[in-house]
Amino acid sequence: GDCPFCFHKNSFSVSRQDGRLKWYCFFAHCPAKGDTIYEPSAQEIFVQEQKYYRHNENETEPNKKFVVPSSFVSVISNTKCMKFLENNNCIDAYLMDLCDVVYDKVLDRCVFIVKNGDQIEGAVGRALGNFKPKWYMYGSSSYPFICGQGKEGILVEDCPSACVIGAAGYSGVALLGTSVKPAYMKFLTDTYDSLVVALDRDATGKALDIAKELGYYVPTTVRILERDLKHYTVGEAKEFLK
Repeated sequence: GDCPFCFHKNSFSVSRQDGRLKWYCFFAHCPAKGDTIYEPSAQEIFVQEQKYYRHNENETEPNKKFVVPSSFVSVISNTKCMKFLENNNCIDAYLMDLCDVVYDKVLDRCVFIVKNGDQIEGAVGRALGNFKPKWYMYGSSSYPFICGQGKEGILVEDCPSACVIGAAGYSGVALLGTSVKPAYMKFLTDTYDSLVVALDRDATGKALDIAKELGYYVPTTVRILERDLKHYTVGEAKEFLK
């Protein structure tokens, strides 16, 4: 378009890259160029969400290979994403390379990568603004988000809670809710020698139901949380689980 600095015709370019807005004038005598952090508006996010859902509504068949969206970039490129990791005690697990986390620059989400070994099976994105859905599942995966290693799986509600568990030295498994998806059953019972269901006190009934269901296949116990696990420090999580 036309440059707003030198007013030369058709010489001005604006682009978005890695969470930043960049501009440049191609006219030889114009010094205009620069960049700044790009923060999408709520309306832009809404429009992009609708486009993404429509494009992917037929891409969720079971066993279909997950394709990583080109909008996934490093979390370091976005201050809100890094702040989310810090505020929800995920930063330790991220810095210890216990989990893969990226930023979706189109949908404005902090994205936790779902893997089976080295194979990426999907992803789970948390909205970084006041829009819905709060959590969005990329692709259709038969695997939960897992952080950490071990033969005892600690079942928790969300990805940040799983990161706290992973940093504490255990294997955190995010159920993404308060029930076990049927697709997760085989993986959980084949992977772990024992399981612990760790949900909030107001979900005690559901925790007991999960333990009863899984207990037919693998020893399963219940631990009731006094507060949201993602608000535990790593030290508090170690103390809670020992």
